[in-house]
Amino acid sequence: MKTIISKTLTAGVSLFLAVNHVVKADTLVYDNSTVNTLRSLNLANGYTVGNEILLTGSATITSFEFELYNPTNLLTGTVSMNVSIYSNAGALVGGFPSPSASLFNDTFTFAPPSVAYQPYAPYDGTGGYGLRVIESGLTLSVPSDFTLAITISGLSGPDSLGLELYNSVTTGNSYNDYWFKASPVSSWQLLQTPSSGPNNFGARFYIADVPEPSTICLGLVGGLCLAFGLRQRRIVRTVKE
Repeated sequence: MKTIISKTLTAGVSLFLAVNHVVKADTLVYDNSTVNTLRSLNLANGYTVGNEILLTGSATITSFEFELYNPTNLLTGTVSMNVSIYSNAGALVGGFPSPSASLFNDTFTFAPPSVAYQPYAPYDGTGGYGLRVIESGLTLSVPSDFTLAITISGLSGPDSLGLELYNSVTTGNSYNDYWFKASPVSSWQLLQTPSSGPNNFGARFYIADVPEPSTICLGLVGGLCLAFGLRQRRIVRTVKE
């Protein structure tokens, strides 16, 4: 299920794509939403950019969200955004498997608003301009290594959209670069922005709730139960700038 809600941000510059009401019962399996680098990856018509995401194992995604940047609260025309998820098992690029099989595909349409957007707070609590696009009710099986990819069409005149970049992967992991494809028939490339720092989209992925540690270790000898979390450091690989 998806819903588009008009939003106008007061002080900052974010256009936010999010999961609907992600219920508290859902569990974060990937989280990069704490530290906004105040940088964005600008989008252009027909180009595809992708963020490779690493989980601790395969999973069934119930919902996901990410942020878009917009320097104003206006669009002069109707803009379409294609959202895809690919497995990473394709041809090697710089020694790394590229995005290959499509696991998920959806298209969102943003029409010029007839009224001003309403304020909202992105992940880091600042304000911004944009729309909240809600997607939920998924039962999407993904491997431990996959790519979230975005393609925009319909930008014209002063229109501008970009992907907000965050540097705070606290659950799961991601590389320091991004995948780029100039057209549907082009080959994938691995790139980095000229400025220093990670090129990771602000994003969250959720799975269905899992039992609390206390409910899954009753069979351990003596009732001993240890609950622990893994927090991986971001992986850096050398790519073209």
